[in-house]
Amino acid sequence: GQQAKKEPRMLTVYVTQTDADDNEFVEGSLVGEYMEEGVNHNKPYFKRLTQTVDGSDMYIYFWDNRDAADYHGWWFGTELGGMQVFLRNRSMLAVPPKAGWTDQTGTVQTHL
Repeated sequence: GQQAKKEPRMLTVYVTQTDADDNEFVEGSLVGEYMEEGVNHNKPYFKRLTQTVDGSDMYIYFWDNRDAADYHGWWFGTELGGMQVFLRNRSMLAVPPKAGWTDQTGTVQTHL
């Protein structure tokens, strides 16, 4: 028999961060609808349907520890495995986790 083609998954991402004065703000460059596009390091990756204000693509993808243990986990970035990354989560889940994302300054609340 034929296998039914799996529909790509869609993620809606809403990211809020807290600044130094405990004021919550929305991280606009990451917010949006992301569509599953393929597989990277044996896990699905997702691309934002719209580009950022500066015209960049935005991805949510997984990177394993083939380069170094420091790199494993889920990432928000402008390209798969690129140097311009925004958030990271060390989870090994099969899909991007809903919470536990961090940036260079601390913990971020992320809703997927």
